[in-house]
Amino acid sequence: MPYSLQGYYSNPIVADKDVEKNTEMKNLSSMSIYDAVVKACTDNGLMVIINNHVSTAGACCTADDNNGMWYNPEYPADKFFTAVKDMTLRYKTNAMVVANDIRNELRPDEKNGIMPTWGSGVEANDWMMAAERAGNEILKYNPNTLVIV
Repeated sequence: MPYSLQGYYSNPIVADKDVEKNTEMKNLSSMSIYDAVVKACTDNGLMVIINNHVSTAGACCTADDNNGMWYNPEYPADKFFTAVKDMTLRYKTNAMVVANDIRNELRPDEKNGIMPTWGSGVEANDWMMAAERAGNEILKYNPNTLVIV
């Protein structure tokens, strides 16, 4: 189940038009709805993988959508790592939340002139370093979950 850093941090009330088929979700925040959907899925025997899909909510995935990296100017890397940890803790007691897909589709961030690398040792761009840090953080708080990079 994808989530955005924006949805996690700003946690806005979702517009009525976006939940018109699910009236019980009117006037709920994005994370309350996320929680309800996770619960509905897992209560019905469906295993869930949580996935930090994007930083800034919206359509995905282009080189200039400000979501190519695990961070952007509005959501720096520390916010990414905190959200990954918090989401792990949020669902730790639900055994049907079986995995944490750390981030969706890394790609060049042309808007900010950043290119992801793998194993370069340059912390700001090295997805291997970031994925290892996030994975270790996830496993520190829930050693029974699967980490997907």
